Amino acid sequence: MSDTADHYTLVLAQIDAKISALIENPQVDYQVGGGNGTVKITASQKMDQLIRLREMIMKRITSKPEEVIETLQTDMSVFGEDLSEYIP
Repeated sequence: MSDTADHYTLVLAQIDAKISALIENPQVDYQVGGGNGTVKITASQKMDQLIRLREMIMKRITSKPEEVIETLQTDMSVFGEDLSEYIP
């Protein structure tokens, strides 16, 4: 797993797709088992988990430093000295 903003942006897109799928195709609540071994799953739990995961991913993205350097003008002297101007 890479720990970059680009990786988390891809994960965020996957989460958004799953949230969209839940909205477009609502699921019903169901219960598995009986007695003490009963497990109840609600569609709202799935949505809540995806939303919490999305919030965690958004925090990870914002915590990653991102530096973009754009070249404004490229220039070299006859001696090979870089005279380019950069915008941080």
